[in-house]
Amino acid sequence: MSPRARACFIQFKVCRLFKSVKPIESLTFRSPFFSATDKTEEDFEKIKDELKALNLATSFNLGKADIYPSTSGKANAASSVLGVLGLTPEDSISMFDDDNDVELGALTGRAFLPGVTHPSVTAALKKNPGWEVMPIEGFLGTEEALERILKAVKSTSPQPAEKVLTAV
Repeated sequence: MSPRARACFIQFKVCRLFKSVKPIESLTFRSPFFSATDKTEEDFEKIKDELKALNLATSFNLGKADIYPSTSGKANAASSVLGVLGLTPEDSISMFDDDNDVELGALTGRAFLPGVTHPSVTAALKKNPGWEVMPIEGFLGTEEALERILKAVKSTSPQPAEKVLTAV
């Protein structure tokens, strides 16, 4: 099967699984899975295996189900960037709050969370006790996380933090 035919087949298959799916790119979909249907998280869990068989990964962001190629995603992108820069995951820091960020947080050496917006993040926190959740949510939590990131970078690098951060 040609790559184009495979992409069309996967789009058709995903659109049959989801009644209200909106293709974003050739193999990326976003669906208001719970709000637009009577589906539950259990229903979504049932189709995840079908999606995996199509080499698709899933996560939630802003209350919507994202479906995308399993070779993409934030953790894969970060891993690639680290490789290009000759860095290890321990050299990296992430800041996140939602389900689609959990793999990225697990990859990085340190993780800062301005808030927790999905039950999967709460579950991941139990497995990753080193992740730091800010005492305040919202933009003040984001500001606090950024301050802690700057402090962490300044304490581990002989270069000015601004130079280190802009290099990546």
